[in-house]
Amino acid sequence: MFSRLFSWPDELQLPADSDIDASVVTTLIRLQRFREAEACLLSVHSSSLLSLQDRLILLLTLRIHQKQLDVATQVFSLLPVQKNDPIWRFYRTLIWIQRQDLQALSNCAEEWWHQEDEFLPLFVTHVSFNALLGRLQEAQLMIEQYKQPLCMELVRLKSRIHTKLHQHQLAAEILLPAAKRFPQHVELQAEMAQCFIKARSREHTIPFLFEAMKRFGDIYQFWGAVAAIKMLKREPAVARRCNLRLNVEFSVKTWLRIDPIGLVAAYEHCGYTFWLQYLLPDILETPVENSAVQQNYCLYLASIESDQLGKYLQRYTQKLTLLPYFSIHENSGLIPSKANHHSLKMPLTIAWVTGDLGHHPVSRFLLGFFSAGSANFHHRHIIANTKNLLSESNAHRFDHIPGLSRLELGDLSPNQKLAAIRDVQPHVAVDLSGWTDCNFPTGFLARIAPVQINYLGYFASTGIPAMDAWLGDEQLFPPTMLEWHSEQIVRLKRCFIAWEPPDNLPEAHVDVTDPPIASDCIRFGSFNHNRKLSDATLRLWARILDAIPGSQLVLKANNEFDSSPQILLCRRMRRCGVDVERVIWLPITSTCDEHLAQYSQMDVALDCFPNGGCTTTCEALWMGVPVITLTGKSYVSRMSTSVLHGAGLPAFCAANEDEYLHIALAQAENLTWLRQNRGHWRRQLQQSELGDAADLMSHLETSFFDLYRQAAERSLTSV
Repeated sequence: MFSRLFSWPDELQLPADSDIDASVVTTLIRLQRFREAEACLLSVHSSSLLSLQDRLILLLTLRIHQKQLDVATQVFSLLPVQKNDPIWRFYRTLIWIQRQDLQALSNCAEEWWHQEDEFLPLFVTHVSFNALLGRLQEAQLMIEQYKQPLCMELVRLKSRIHTKLHQHQLAAEILLPAAKRFPQHVELQAEMAQCFIKARSREHTIPFLFEAMKRFGDIYQFWGAVAAIKMLKREPAVARRCNLRLNVEFSVKTWLRIDPIGLVAAYEHCGYTFWLQYLLPDILETPVENSAVQQNYCLYLASIESDQLGKYLQRYTQKLTLLPYFSIHENSGLIPSKANHHSLKMPLTIAWVTGDLGHHPVSRFLLGFFSAGSANFHHRHIIANTKNLLSESNAHRFDHIPGLSRLELGDLSPNQKLAAIRDVQPHVAVDLSGWTDCNFPTGFLARIAPVQINYLGYFASTGIPAMDAWLGDEQLFPPTMLEWHSEQIVRLKRCFIAWEPPDNLPEAHVDVTDPPIASDCIRFGSFNHNRKLSDATLRLWARILDAIPGSQLVLKANNEFDSSPQILLCRRMRRCGVDVERVIWLPITSTCDEHLAQYSQMDVALDCFPNGGCTTTCEALWMGVPVITLTGKSYVSRMSTSVLHGAGLPAFCAANEDEYLHIALAQAENLTWLRQNRGHWRRQLQQSELGDAADLMSHLETSFFDLYRQAAERSLTSV
């Protein structure tokens, strides 16, 4: 019976015109023909070839495959087998795994798996048990040591292990032969589609999903994959609808597990960030199991200057330190000792830890910093790349920079990443991600280097106790800090960033362009993400449009195949008093050159608040467009203030909304000069400290050495 339940479908054949026995029913179940299997079971009678035990086992198997776990549990209680029987242990474990009952699984002693070598189903559940509890190396070793050809379940587990290790290309290669061999298995096909998406396989993803949905129809198993594709294609409203449909299905089928980050991200990209606190509230109570959602929520709290951020971060980081593998890291003996005063000499080793080496602001800024500063490096610099972005990676652009090396960690487990970074013995580790995507919080919690710094890629305190410093400047960190933080505040004596695009970035070769259409009306605009367009921002922009007759507002809102984000934004704009007839909507572009060229459509850029711009502010100045910002009380609302001060343009930083409006009115009166002198703003940037990346690197290296020296002195005095 069990050999058929774990056979490949092409190895099975239904006997013709035979009595119903266990082989018939198990074959039908294995072929995913559940209705026929159920009909056979209902038609058998007491004198059939099936014993009561066999009928109960087959019914139990059928209900588990149909995800009817409550019924399966009831049937399981009727099984006439002893508790030490491997069959009983197999089904007991399988139900726990289906329910993801980690508490029950954790209580399984080693004796529980006795006889697994002779009983394949128990072996499969043991591998699944280890994978579910995060024991990936144990699960992987078990599969590697298995001497028989792998059944479908073991192939899927092998692929999932590589997925959890972020080895997405390998996971897809492992699973694809199984998907081709078992095309009628809907869950396998859905899993294959998700593998292709995570592997960023442009060649295979959409054709595969199209064929699968053509075969099975528009069913919920594929909605998660469709949503993920739509997010990658920048069609968040379509993704939102798919996730909502899946969420409705989730409420009906309590066994169904959805990707909560997909739903959260779809709302966020549609500009509905205020919904995050209401979406899936139960998940916010399980921070470790749903870390991606928690990190997104940290971003949300920081972006609205919430006074709840500190308490939330303290709770979350405390939960992370209780993880089993974190205690292994912490007690592994690999934790670097405190800075040693005997090591206080040049050069230091600086590890820059990031997973954003694609076309991402962090990557673009770093390229400018390192390219301009490499001729005068005083320290050794290593980029620790925590995510393999495959075809979307820009990591190769760093290869030509002397004095800079790269550590590729994207395909490693968290344990291996931690060990690999520690192996290079960095004196200073710079966290460029914070709580954004591709971060490595458990590594910094366990400590990667004697000195750890929060810088550039995140706009708030990390809340990580082992993070020693938060690096900014005097504009980001005013003398009286009102913002909660767990790190030491460190202020550079210049702007915290620089904008000096190197030759291998398209920004370096795009010229400032004049407006394509001359008119007497000023065009304000913003290319900031929809999630930053707060109601307070929209209300102030409405005041500006009302105060300047004929003025227009230029926004980027949607992909041409997904107009719903624009529709949703228009609803909010009307509620905030914005005349949407005076809004010019620009499409999302596919290349950086096209994006930068769109700045020619606006005369003055308006920054958002409280979540302001940074990269967009640099881009606007670079493309000949001045920026008006409202200086807030926290890092997230002072980034543009820092950029504008760094560019020598403090007059564009407003202290309140009325001053913001006054600056906009003044620029409207200066429209002719603005259009005739667009190149002025790029020259202003280039001649300022904002345009001097070599000077920034010099200040950063000095700051890193000072922080390490201070740590060494503290270590010496504590002896």
